[in-house]
Amino acid sequence: MKRLVVLITAGLVVAAFVPVQLHAGWIKTYGKGQRDWGKFVQPTTDGGYIIAGFTASFSPLFSDDIWLLKTDSEGDTLWTRTYGGDKMDHAYCVQQTSDGGYILTGMTRSLARLGRQDLWLLKTDSEGDTLWTRVYGVDGGEYDNDEGSFVLETPDGGYIVVGTKECIAEEYGSCIWLLKIDASGDTLWTHTYHSEKRWGWNWGYCVGQTSDGGYILIGISSPPDAGCQGLSLIKTDSNGDTMWTRLYWGESSACGTTCGTSVQQTPEGGYIVTGSLTVPEACIGWASIASWLLKTDEHGDTLWTRTYKAPADLTMANCLDQTADHGYILVGKSGKASSSPSYIWLLKTDTDGDTLWTRSFGDGEINENEGYCVHQTSDGGYIITGHMDNDLCLIKTDSLGYVSIAEEPPVTPVTHPSNWQISASIGPPITLRYTNHPQGFHASIFNAVGRRVDELHSTEQSGTITWPVTHQSPGVYFIRSKSDRSALTRKVVLIR
Repeated sequence: MKRLVVLITAGLVVAAFVPVQLHAGWIKTYGKGQRDWGKFVQPTTDGGYIIAGFTASFSPLFSDDIWLLKTDSEGDTLWTRTYGGDKMDHAYCVQQTSDGGYILTGMTRSLARLGRQDLWLLKTDSEGDTLWTRVYGVDGGEYDNDEGSFVLETPDGGYIVVGTKECIAEEYGSCIWLLKIDASGDTLWTHTYHSEKRWGWNWGYCVGQTSDGGYILIGISSPPDAGCQGLSLIKTDSNGDTMWTRLYWGESSACGTTCGTSVQQTPEGGYIVTGSLTVPEACIGWASIASWLLKTDEHGDTLWTRTYKAPADLTMANCLDQTADHGYILVGKSGKASSSPSYIWLLKTDTDGDTLWTRSFGDGEINENEGYCVHQTSDGGYIITGHMDNDLCLIKTDSLGYVSIAEEPPVTPVTHPSNWQISASIGPPITLRYTNHPQGFHASIFNAVGRRVDELHSTEQSGTITWPVTHQSPGVYFIRSKSDRSALTRKVVLIR
């Protein structure tokens, strides 16, 4: 029988050879499995990483303490610090400051002065030793969950903090809270923002300074009697006064859940926003939750939106970063809405928000895993923090989202029905052999920067494929099988 092979060209390839590392990534975990979570990671000027979150393992009373970890470029611990008291204390964001130290924000119950929970801001030196701390809050009522979600150093040497505070005096439930702080932690001004001048719930999650010196804020607003919750985007001037606000419901207003978790200004002056929304067709029973990417112009008017679903019925994005190729990287979790097991979920898109690839990390069949923060690193890869089960994790990937792009050992054909291997990995031609694929063989080919450039399809159960059959530029490529659950990847090199 004649074998049928189809090659589909999916894009252009870079003309130059792009060197890549064979072992460009790793996964490290920290803690003792007692609610040790990483909430934010940032590359540091020495090539390492700073991670903030919380730990129960290293708290004397096993109540959560703020946890700050400094690692080298390979994720090996240089030092750790904990901060807190006999009650729950969490950090949600850390930034390296211009003096080489760090600024953290989160919440404290141990040191709360005005209610049961206050916003906490901590300034440390380069070794994590405390220089000063400040607690901010209101004399709250029943809700009283004041906290800081995100902090940035501003050009004047001070800080801008976004979070949430109870607005009981104004007859709201809670307000998005913006605080401008000087270099010593003293308050210069504060503003609150809300959905309506009546009772309602509002949460602030992220803030960025904009090119005009003002700020862009993102969060969630649940107006009174609306029966749903929307994504809030707020633009302010340099004094925190509102210039405009937008509330987005996506396609999910019937289901009542739309949230925003991360925002950045784009090079053209608009904004890119990520979050999650419930999918309308799943409103009966357990809701199906999709990740959401929203691109706006400089006025907050929608240019386009994208939704992303993993095979599971829950896919939540917690953070985004703009990448050097003008696309976006998102991290969060995927799993079942009706049960706790989940994977850390990583998604790479192009400049229009179309998916280039996705990756999963962790044993999502048994344990709960979630990614909370991602940044692109100077080598084109990505650094992620979150938790795997109850250990803080740090994941370094290459530009394709893999923790290792070394070739996997060949699988014995008689014991594995999905065997395939590269018999000639330097060419042209590249020769691939496969056996025992009842549905035929299917694979994608990626170049060294992660763009899919070809696909291989064969209808035969076993056979040989040569690639390329048309001109391709010299360089490193990766062939990734789509025909079996293992989804193996092989590296090949095209030469002239």
